[in-house]
Amino acid sequence: MEVDGKRIWRPYSISAPEHGDPSITVKAQGLVSEHIVKRAAPGNVLYLERPEGQFLLPDTPTELLFMVAGSGITPVMSMLRTLMPRRPDHDVVLVYVSRSRESCIFHDEILELADQFPGLRPVFWFTEERGCLDASDADALAELCPDHADRVTYASGPDSFVSAVEDLSRSHGGPPWWNASMSPGSSAAANAGKFGSPVPR
Repeated sequence: MEVDGKRIWRPYSISAPEHGDPSITVKAQGLVSEHIVKRAAPGNVLYLERPEGQFLLPDTPTELLFMVAGSGITPVMSMLRTLMPRRPDHDVVLVYVSRSRESCIFHDEILELADQFPGLRPVFWFTEERGCLDASDADALAELCPDHADRVTYASGPDSFVSAVEDLSRSHGGPPWWNASMSPGSSAAANAGKFGSPVPR
């Protein structure tokens, strides 16, 4: 979109469910995001490119673990909004790290989904109350999801968080996992060496 007369491109993750009207969820952090939140108005022109990435849902029911930090929830929310109504027989654990309850995007909707679909178990970790979660610590994660080593894992969030989940996955040699690096400036090319195929933000 155009910001102060300059056309600037930024990738964002779709947060809408499959077959729903496309939508993104934006926090006012960074030049373009702040412009969208504070200054964008009906009638503004947004220039779009085709979607890319392979942060995809499995075709058959399986045990899943979503490891999410901060705004990394956006592509995962699209998945949950699609997956749970379509295949409520999935067994899904969502570990969601956020600074506080107030900054936790989609908190109430996630709880509503969990009430509606027993196969979804959300675990919230608020760093202002509990400190940082070391996502590479198998014992710490086992307290939140005892069978994490047996689940297909998706990691979405800042580079350091995704790398920590990657380190843990390598250490126990569990099922395949997929990652989406959500740090500013990250790209598919920059993260091509990681497991899975990242979706840039």
